[in-house]
Amino acid sequence: MLSRYLSGENLSRNNDSDLEAQEAFDKFVKRKRRAETTRHRCHIWITTAAVAACAAVLAVFVIPASVKSPDSGKVFEAVSSAGQVQEVTLPDGSHVWLNAASRLVCSSGFGTNDRNVTLEGEAYFDAVRDSLLPLVVSTGRARVMVLGTAFSLRDYPDDESASVSLYRGSVSFGTGGSSIILEPGQSAIIRGNAPELLDRQIPASWRDGVLFFDDCPLERVCSDISRAYGVPVTISDSQLKELRFSARLSTRNHTLEETLDILSLTNKLRFRKSGKGYEVF
Repeated sequence: MLSRYLSGENLSRNNDSDLEAQEAFDKFVKRKRRAETTRHRCHIWITTAAVAACAAVLAVFVIPASVKSPDSGKVFEAVSSAGQVQEVTLPDGSHVWLNAASRLVCSSGFGTNDRNVTLEGEAYFDAVRDSLLPLVVSTGRARVMVLGTAFSLRDYPDDESASVSLYRGSVSFGTGGSSIILEPGQSAIIRGNAPELLDRQIPASWRDGVLFFDDCPLERVCSDISRAYGVPVTISDSQLKELRFSARLSTRNHTLEETLDILSLTNKLRFRKSGKGYEVF
């Protein structure tokens, strides 16, 4: 079961099996911790206790914020730094949770002439309904239009694609030339010029301090880990970047070193401290 957990299989199709796999891995980590030598335990405790304290703060410290009315000609803006999830209340009452290293900018006429926002990164939206002004979210690759709904949208500049998942209501998702309508429980992705539906939903588990990977390349895995903990994680061997992983990793229960240790259990890579961050090789 542990090997399945890290094998690259799709984890989103069987919730019971996923929970069993997660529990099996958590038990493995506990046994592994107890099996360390006394000297090594002391060293790890000293180094990881500080990391764990920081990771706990980074993982669960959601900073509430509200966007105030701007001066004439100015726009609304909210930015979350690496290792931070920020909750934002828009002027229309909509709630937005910004994932780490994300930026949300509202138009100067938001709530009056339109409800247009621009997103760089990842966010979960719980949008209030307005029958006259749809909420329009634009990213570097995609455009989402809704009236009142709950959905998550991801489009980091270094991602290979943009994706959306719908939890309530309906959304239009696409590019300038093509779009599709999603129903609750559906997810879609844009890799090129047109959107396509996925056969499973992408959970917004990052709001609960859980990193979810479903057959993702190591390059994206390391980017998400780096953003979640606020610590650089780089890949020194370019041949490793396309290794693919499937897993659910809790940033609340695991320190950064333990999370990297999980990846190394595949025997496909190792990691080491490098400057202010970590290097995967």
